[in-house]
Amino acid sequence: MDAIIKKLIWRKKENQRGVAAVEFAIIVLVFITLLFGIIEFGLYMYNQHIVTNAGREGARYGIVYRSERLNESDIKQVVDGYGEQYIVTFGNKTWDVEVDPSACSGSGSPLSVTVAYSYDFLFFPWSKNILSTTTMRCE
Repeated sequence: MDAIIKKLIWRKKENQRGVAAVEFAIIVLVFITLLFGIIEFGLYMYNQHIVTNAGREGARYGIVYRSERLNESDIKQVVDGYGEQYIVTFGNKTWDVEVDPSACSGSGSPLSVTVAYSYDFLFFPWSKNILSTTTMRCE
């Protein structure tokens, strides 16, 4: 009787070979997907912050350095320069910048800078549009 029980226990252990490897493979896939998702979300939030700050820098430049010579292309250059310096992406670094109005007409008039950026995710096959509008009053 003892021999039969020992043989059954030995067969059960023999059938369990490789189970740990399969469980490890499943858990590693879930863990890596979760890890890359956290990294992607962090990069997306960082780039959203950069797009917002680029619009603020452009609007601030427009109200501080306003004159008859200031035009829309000067503000776009400030936004592009800020974005090129700080954005983290392996995709495109192109922005759509709209300035309304292009220069401050007088004290207290609003200057709006809208920045649109299409963020391409690094590990996942998606893209997301980031849009930021900043309005400041000319002094």
